[in-house]
Amino acid sequence: MLDSLSISNFRLFKKLLIPRLGRVNLFSGKNGTGKSSILEAVMIYASNANFKILDSLVKARNEDVKGLNSVYVHNYFRFRHLFNGRNPAAIEENPVLICVDENSRIVPRSFVIQDTDWTIKIGNKDGSSVTVPHKYVSINKNHPDSAAELWDEINLLPIEDDVIEALQIIHPGVKRIGFVDFTENNRPERVPVVVLKDMAERIPLKSLGEGVVHLLHIVLALVNAKQGFFLLDEAENGLHWSVQEKLWQIIFQLANKLDIQVLATTHSKDCIAAFQAAWAERAEEEGGFYRLDPDPEWGAKCTPYSLRTLSNALKNHVEMR
Repeated sequence: MLDSLSISNFRLFKKLLIPRLGRVNLFSGKNGTGKSSILEAVMIYASNANFKILDSLVKARNEDVKGLNSVYVHNYFRFRHLFNGRNPAAIEENPVLICVDENSRIVPRSFVIQDTDWTIKIGNKDGSSVTVPHKYVSINKNHPDSAAELWDEINLLPIEDDVIEALQIIHPGVKRIGFVDFTENNRPERVPVVVLKDMAERIPLKSLGEGVVHLLHIVLALVNAKQGFFLLDEAENGLHWSVQEKLWQIIFQLANKLDIQVLATTHSKDCIAAFQAAWAERAEEEGGFYRLDPDPEWGAKCTPYSLRTLSNALKNHVEMR
């Protein structure tokens, strides 16, 4: 678990220091302040800067589109978007650095992405290589893992009960869940189906609404991130405000149970209030709330909130988004 995080020369960040991270963390801020970029940085960190992860990041933002600039002929240059300033000439002097920072001292497991002869070289400053389990969920991007594949990883295991309990946040009648094969336009697909407490037949989960389908993706990704990172972009999307506090309670519970560190983003005051209520039931060190603001010198700055500060801000209607 990361106790802190330092990000240099990545995306809009010239330098960003998050001095303290809890087990479950929520980031807020205006559009363009780097909330999603923090999640991307942790993805790079957790995957040991795996090439497929880097590739997925540029594809998710359409940064791999050819023909945007005829100067960028080599395949490598699509990765320029990961570097602050998007300037290939400055990359060797200012490589991306994502690391744990303790008392302003960089400690091992610091990853460097650097340009040499038109290729990407990725290394760990102490020579080691560590990969950590991680799952990323975004309502606005293609989900990297299908729900069916995630379900296969936990099917018939005790953690299955936790998934069903989470679905009951939205629909208390859900009793069992499974996946069935379905083919449309010659494209096979496995779709989720459920059995309700008052019914003997299986029905499509989607018939209960898009919110419960999105919730399934969230919880399946969460339980599959055991002893790793769970990254949730725009946590409030697709979920009514009335269910969000119960969702955060389950996230805190499963994060502790499965040794997971959670980093999530939001634009919603309802989501922040729900997070605060769930955090207030736990120890202070288990959670963390942070606001990102533009910074003309460093790209963005991060302001951490204690539980008490966050509670007072919500009570006094202070804007934190």
